[in-house]
Amino acid sequence: MKLTAPRLACAALAVSALCLALGVLSRRQVIQLSCLSRSGNALLHAALTPVHLESGSQLADEGGHHAGSGVLLFAYAQNATALERYVREAALSARGLKASNPHLRVALATNAHSQARGMRDAFDVVVPIRQDHVFSGGYKTPADGNGAFRLKTRQWLTRIYYLAHTPFALTLAVDGTVVTCTDKLAAILDREERAAPWYDLAYNTQQRNAKPHNWAIMYRSNPATRALLRDWFVHQVNRDAMGEDQTTLHDVVGRALAAGTIRRARLHSNFAAAFAPVTANGIRPRATQLLTSRAHLFHMYVRDAGEAEVVCAKLNAHSSRRRVIVQPTARKHAKFMQQEWVPVFNESHFRSVLNVEPPPAPNQHVWECPQGSQLPFVYPWDAHGRCTWAAPQVTEAGYATKWLLSSSTNSGLS
Repeated sequence: MKLTAPRLACAALAVSALCLALGVLSRRQVIQLSCLSRSGNALLHAALTPVHLESGSQLADEGGHHAGSGVLLFAYAQNATALERYVREAALSARGLKASNPHLRVALATNAHSQARGMRDAFDVVVPIRQDHVFSGGYKTPADGNGAFRLKTRQWLTRIYYLAHTPFALTLAVDGTVVTCTDKLAAILDREERAAPWYDLAYNTQQRNAKPHNWAIMYRSNPATRALLRDWFVHQVNRDAMGEDQTTLHDVVGRALAAGTIRRARLHSNFAAAFAPVTANGIRPRATQLLTSRAHLFHMYVRDAGEAEVVCAKLNAHSSRRRVIVQPTARKHAKFMQQEWVPVFNESHFRSVLNVEPPPAPNQHVWECPQGSQLPFVYPWDAHGRCTWAAPQVTEAGYATKWLLSSSTNSGLS
């Protein structure tokens, strides 16, 4: 392979990041490299230097202190119009979180520092993103089921890097568009942060495979996750710096599990739900994962608090039943909100409504659950694999979400 200038620059960035991860380079050294696109335009500029929170706290890997639990949102872009929109969406999500959870701490990682500082009702902490860390570029995503693609102008490399800059000991990192349907989130996160840890990170997965759905990731600030985040950043640069970030997380977590350096779990769909494709073409139809009780958080753009209430009502109209919610077909947001959200209650109903087979429970042998775990909305992979539509109903205790397990299964979930 011919080592062109762009490839050399990209390789240099990857090697430098790896050296940083291995401790070869000091984090206080400035490493500025450029990865140029074929057109010669700047695609990537990275300066791997310490970042300080607006409160003055340092990063944990710089000797700083991560405390408590909270939610981390992101809003970054090079384009001023896009940046303003992302900040506005994140602020709406944050205010929704705080309206029902007034004691919840929310942080925003953004390159719109001055704008975010004026939103103290929404954000408790602002994590400033350096402008040279807001990389340009995007990735292709399927536009329909006929092989067409559209270019997404957002990139995730910035988000990967700044996940390590959380101010919290336990972080729930979510996309900027999240609807809150619970007043128990602050208590849940606080309990998770104080509990004896048996996992380092947790996330939900795609419908058709074991790859993460990165819209919601819960993780602890510890050496294991910091090493994983550094590996993820390097792998993203090596594989496709501007590409999607879910395959790369899947890869590095798999390697870390094989090496015994990370402990992972899965977020229950009742806790973090989203529409996702149920077929291999990656488009439609789309549906939620199996919901067994009230949905707590939902990944969706809404224009105001009134629309958020409508979304929660649609999700939880049949909260006492096992169900999958099918995404409406409307493309325009207003019609999308007006359409019926069809609940599917069993396997045959799923086939008749969506005309496809229900998604499988993949890789059910991967994760083991420690007996006596007190983490009700975080559960092991093998428990997911044993879930069936015909499983007996498990009632809720307080705000603890439950997964439906066969009567012969002893998962250790409370």
